[in-house]
Amino acid sequence: MNAYTSAQRTKDKEKFLEAATRLQELAQKVIEANNSAVKSIKSDYPVDVKSNQARQTYDRKMSDIRKSLSDANQRISSFAPPSEMTPESIRAVDAFVSAIDKAIDAHQAGCLNIR
Repeated sequence: MNAYTSAQRTKDKEKFLEAATRLQELAQKVIEANNSAVKSIKSDYPVDVKSNQARQTYDRKMSDIRKSLSDANQRISSFAPPSEMTPESIRAVDAFVSAIDKAIDAHQAGCLNIR
């Protein structure tokens, strides 16, 4: 992130493009972590989930986690790295950074709730 901020500040096109590529590599790692979290959701119920209502609540909660992680992955996987350093490409990379942050937040929240 520091390289990206520095490239913006100095208006260094090469560093900007390199930083965007590194952010894309980070996004790939976040996608892998989110996919791992989705795979860790088991189809059987924890021992304390016994009633039908508890099972429905559990199913809904796990479904929400899957959707949140999948949506986050979809948002960050659609990024196309810029080839120039223009105001539009800077805004696109800024939006990408925000999407990565949200995907990490979704991962953390999901992992706290996956049993």
